[in-house]
Amino acid sequence: MKYIELPAREKRRLVGAFGVSAVTVWSALRYRTDSPLANRIREAAREAGGTEMYRLAVPAGFVPDCATEYLREDGRLTGIVQTFGNGVSVVLDCTTDSAQLRQDGAPIKTYCGVTLEYWPAILCEAQTLAHGPDIRCRTDSALCTEGTRSDCNGHGTPGR
Repeated sequence: MKYIELPAREKRRLVGAFGVSAVTVWSALRYRTDSPLANRIREAAREAGGTEMYRLAVPAGFVPDCATEYLREDGRLTGIVQTFGNGVSVVLDCTTDSAQLRQDGAPIKTYCGVTLEYWPAILCEAQTLAHGPDIRCRTDSALCTEGTRSDCNGHGTPGR
């Protein structure tokens, strides 16, 4: 599930600025509505410092179906590449605690502040992208993403 996280005071400001109800703002920030007004509300929320969040839960016993490559430099682990079918891969940069979900080499999402706690959810999303929804990644634990940014520059942290 995709949504924009925004402090309550900013949500109230959006209600006044757009002359709409709190439910309208909530629906726009939760991507429940898709209209020109909802798009303007989401843009204003991002400009006000809102963070796009994605929620995924990993099924119990999930084991990713992928090949794993460990990247090392001077004997230190600097990254991990996990490759799934259909050109899908996840690249973890251990030096920045960020990861990219890629398809055919092109970045789809960049995750910031990645910890071991959230790694399975990222892999579950990658496997779903590679093999379809049969894995049934449900919506529970939060991950912050920065779209297709190439770096995180301190933006966002997973979970709340």
